Amino acid sequence: MPGETWKNEIRKHFDAFRLIEKAQADTRESFTQFCEFIAEPAFESLQEEMKDHGVRVRFRQEKGLAIDFELSFPGSKTDNFHYRIPLHTNA
Repeated sequence: MPGETWKNEIRKHFDAFRLIEKAQADTRESFTQFCEFIAEPAFESLQEEMKDHGVRVRFRQEKGLAIDFELSFPGSKTDNFHYRIPLHTNA
């Protein structure tokens, strides 16, 4: 139908927008699972090993945004090493 072309174009744009939103939600969920099942266990293992050497290791997760890892050598009052795994805003 000649008059329906613009309606189909609008529908395509909104379908594409919904697809992007779903992909973003899937990415956030995948990142959360990565933090929970990969990053946190690795940091916990490293934390146990470093404890034997007097090195303080801390990590924390900002749900859905990033996971941070901090390492402080004995006698140091500052973080000597900081590692951050972020989920980029455009992900």
